[in-house]
Amino acid sequence: MNKWSWVRDVIMMNYKYWLGLFFVALLATIIGNSEYSEMLGVKELYNQTKTWISLILIISLGMLVASIISSFAEFIKRKRRGSASIKYSKKRLKHLTPREKEVLGGYIMNNTRTMSLSMSDGVVQELVNLNILYRSSSISNEGVYFSYNMQPWAWDYLKKRKFLLK
Repeated sequence: MNKWSWVRDVIMMNYKYWLGLFFVALLATIIGNSEYSEMLGVKELYNQTKTWISLILIISLGMLVASIISSFAEFIKRKRRGSASIKYSKKRLKHLTPREKEVLGGYIMNNTRTMSLSMSDGVVQELVNLNILYRSSSISNEGVYFSYNMQPWAWDYLKKRKFLLK
């Protein structure tokens, strides 16, 4: 084990710990600089440790800001990846095979969001991989037949464009 591995562990701490450290250091700074510090008997202790408290305050604030930026960037990345996936799936809906049209048409023509389909059907699995359908239950209806739901975006898209299923 590397003697510096603790540094990586500290940097990778959850933002909640950094938030706690920040508020403790902030509270220590506020109390240490107030007239209450003498009344509480911590003025001398604060004067001896204010460099470390300030350092903790600055580092924890920096880690909090970095954590917020990282979380925001991850959120944006997931949104972009999701919208790119939906964009590809919409493009793919314009070039369906007759069997894919038959499966998806069953949802739209019967006005249902759930159908019992075979898990071993390659067409169904292709539609799941395209994020058009998803298996809504892990309990089978009959053997290899499971409940599959249509994604809300695909439902809305195909309801408005029924001609794609003809």
